[in-house]
Amino acid sequence: MQLVRCGMAVAILMWFCFFASEVYTQAQTEVSKIGANDNRLAAGKLADGVLTLRLALREGNWYPETDSTPAMKVFAFQEEGRQPQVPGPLIRVPQGTQIHVILHNLLATEATVHGLHAHPGDSKDVVRVPPGEVREVSFSAGLAGTYQYWANAGGPINRGRPFREDSQLAGAFIVDPVGEVAADRIFVIGLWRSQANVVRSQDVPVINGRSWPYTERLEYTAGEPVHWRVINATDSFHPMHLHGGYYRVDSMGDGDQDSVFAPEQRRTVVTQTLNPGETMSTFFVPTAGKWLFHCHLAAHFGPEMTVANALRAGPERLHEHGMNHMAGLVMGITITGKRDPIAVHGTVRKLRLVVGERAAQDGVPAGFGYQLEEAGSNTATVSGAAGPPVILERGQPAEITVINHISEPTSVHWHGMELESYYDGVVGWGSDGTNVTPTIEPQGSF
Repeated sequence: MQLVRCGMAVAILMWFCFFASEVYTQAQTEVSKIGANDNRLAAGKLADGVLTLRLALREGNWYPETDSTPAMKVFAFQEEGRQPQVPGPLIRVPQGTQIHVILHNLLATEATVHGLHAHPGDSKDVVRVPPGEVREVSFSAGLAGTYQYWANAGGPINRGRPFREDSQLAGAFIVDPVGEVAADRIFVIGLWRSQANVVRSQDVPVINGRSWPYTERLEYTAGEPVHWRVINATDSFHPMHLHGGYYRVDSMGDGDQDSVFAPEQRRTVVTQTLNPGETMSTFFVPTAGKWLFHCHLAAHFGPEMTVANALRAGPERLHEHGMNHMAGLVMGITITGKRDPIAVHGTVRKLRLVVGERAAQDGVPAGFGYQLEEAGSNTATVSGAAGPPVILERGQPAEITVINHISEPTSVHWHGMELESYYDGVVGWGSDGTNVTPTIEPQGSF
């Protein structure tokens, strides 16, 4: 009788394994398109203080721009019953939550999953999942903070992170304090790279799975408090710059740990660099206008940072993509309302900034440069690698006319000055409420 029962048990077990394999194979065939994740919806099922989350790792077609532009073949996380996502499904729970994650690796290579542990935690605490197999892990969420989980699955590593097909295996992991939580937005920076060499690499940089001008458009009211969490899930550093005002850095972390600053330690900045794997939480009160939040590395917002170029054979790159001649790590922000007038004194200083062509000299190749003109104080020739300094006095009004003496349209963006959106220099985006910032045509001025 015991032998019969054992035989029946073996038969049932074999049938179950076959059935499960058949279901996953069918699902993998049906679900090939990877969607962008705006990090508004928390994944899993939370009941009685326990979050249960079923995640698969699979290959699919990723569209960082639109569905009509080329797709990229990458790996992505998928919550059971939903579309695979870049970035991965959002894990967000209150402090004290117990978390149970079931990981199913549908890739053809072993995956090493990082960050699924109590926080703060050890970066060496990982889960290895062989191809086709399932692993489960249970842990306490830990302390409140901004964290991330990610995986590498057979691709090359640079600065401790993958940068090719497995570069998009990353997601936000947020632990909220018990009680009332301020409304916030979560932005995960992603980056597909053709090679580790930054200079020669062709990159596709994204925020929440999309590249400008297809990134999410944000809208707030002037004076409204804004809380953001920004997560760098890439192998590169990103100096994240805000137009139109300052933001306060309230915490920074490395993905496994988060340091919340005391009030006297919080810095107010316009640019904060995030190293590979770093996170930050921020706060700011916006002023009226149309502004940008973007990485300030030219290679991460240049017009050639597109899927078409990443998949293009040969050295030539296309330069005809995107609003404002930009692509990549850029988000547009519209702040409605009115801006308080800026207090000024004294007479208006009038300067002319000429954009001109310059010849090669002193090892600097030929290119473009600036010439500053003011009564009694002109630069004699167009500058070399660095333009002449524009020295102004705080509070004194100044009028700067930019004159284009080159053979193609241009624009000038200003840092360190409190000015209205229309004069910010972002062509086709900045606005005074009626007019949109124009490009400066050859022989034209602004």
